Amino acid sequence: MVGDDPGTPCRPDLEVQGLCCKFKKRTVLGDVSLSASGGDVIGVLGENGAGKTTLMRCLAGLLKERGGRICIGGERMKPRQRTEQHYMIMQDVGHQLFAESVWDECLLSDDEAPEEAVENVLKEASLLEFRDSHPMALSGGQKQRLAIATGVLSDKKVLIFDEPTSGLDYFNMLRVSDIIKRLAGEGRIVFVVTHDMEFLEATCSRGIIMDKGAIVKQSLLATPHGPCGPPAVPRDACAAPFPGRNEPAQAGPVRE
Repeated sequence: MVGDDPGTPCRPDLEVQGLCCKFKKRTVLGDVSLSASGGDVIGVLGENGAGKTTLMRCLAGLLKERGGRICIGGERMKPRQRTEQHYMIMQDVGHQLFAESVWDECLLSDDEAPEEAVENVLKEASLLEFRDSHPMALSGGQKQRLAIATGVLSDKKVLIFDEPTSGLDYFNMLRVSDIIKRLAGEGRIVFVVTHDMEFLEATCSRGIIMDKGAIVKQSLLATPHGPCGPPAVPRDACAAPFPGRNEPAQAGPVRE
């Protein structure tokens, strides 16, 4: 969202402030804050157990926070309200496919979607020839692309992809990257949980690293895009450079 004055900074469409989440007595997210605007593609990195998926599930309204707030368009959103604004494609997409055919699966996301729109999304995902196939008859990579296609058709403001390149070869990784960048170009906010540094560099405009339930680093990537363009200074000007594709995502100092 851009103010009337061209010199006014963009107000974030999504604001997360002091988010806290606990399982029983164990804190799994502690005082997490971030913001995002339409056009942002945010890569989320960290070791297993760092809190990445928990944060994404909280954003999507699938988990209830114990503290903090999540606002969209300046309005605080309860978990149920967030499910109406967010769509999360989980890592194990087999649990998200329910219909009897690929075509019907797409219509579950939007039963009023025009036939042309469904055809175009399936073409983009190289799945149109499987339109009458049962989703469970698809390969792992095809199921992944089908789940992504349903997210595209959902028309939600915020899309969350948990390891979207799992099971994909290089060609289809690039295809998914193009789909995500197109969604960002339409003004959506996209989060991508990934360990794939090549995919991160090809797709994301920003990156965050999580460790022990906290965001320990945020950084712009090489080619940020979005309606506001790159800010005058990096969001974390004092941070070390973001890890390259051959460097591990870690909480400590990052080698250049």
